[in-house]
Amino acid sequence: MALRQLYETQYFQGASPEGAKVIFIGRDANWKIDIEQDPIFPKVVEYLEDGVQFWDKYKTHHPFLLDQYKGDGRRYHKMFSKIGLTDQHKNEVSFVELLKFPTYGMAGKNRKDFLSHFLSDSNRSHLLMLDSLFQDQNKIIFIAWGLINDIKAMSAELNIFNKIKAIDMTALNINSVNSIQNIHIHKHFSDSISNDTLEKMKSIIEEKTY
Repeated sequence: MALRQLYETQYFQGASPEGAKVIFIGRDANWKIDIEQDPIFPKVVEYLEDGVQFWDKYKTHHPFLLDQYKGDGRRYHKMFSKIGLTDQHKNEVSFVELLKFPTYGMAGKNRKDFLSHFLSDSNRSHLLMLDSLFQDQNKIIFIAWGLINDIKAMSAELNIFNKIKAIDMTALNINSVNSIQNIHIHKHFSDSISNDTLEKMKSIIEEKTY
């Protein structure tokens, strides 16, 4: 598939996580099964090949926000856009998933299958790279609330993500942004995330990027 081939050369969306200051961690790059037949797909290819250039050219961070797209995933990116970031942030923002390749409904429908891919040898170096991002105090890491427990459970027997494993979720407020050093935990963008949470996220980003 063309989409999978794109991910073989570039596993992230937006700017490179190595150079970006702001990293949004997701579970998996979940695309609709017929995305390659959708009229938006040429723009998806353009975006995945160079997310920085795409943001600069179209003045939006993701092709799902273009007028011609009406499918799944639009709400996530519409809510993300409410943070108020502009193309001036194009070199600073990266989206990185726990899996380094695209999926099609896997995370929500088959957790066992997702776990096997998460722990696979082919994904191991990717997980080590993510762990190094969490450790880097110069990175601003945003993670949705539910993903913290997922990471804890899926990596329980691995000597990685120890910084995440140490987080006590019972001491946190699900309706706000919870900051533990450089890691910031919030409601998922597809969930009932509040304007107050989005404003706090913007403040955290602006404090570190200007």
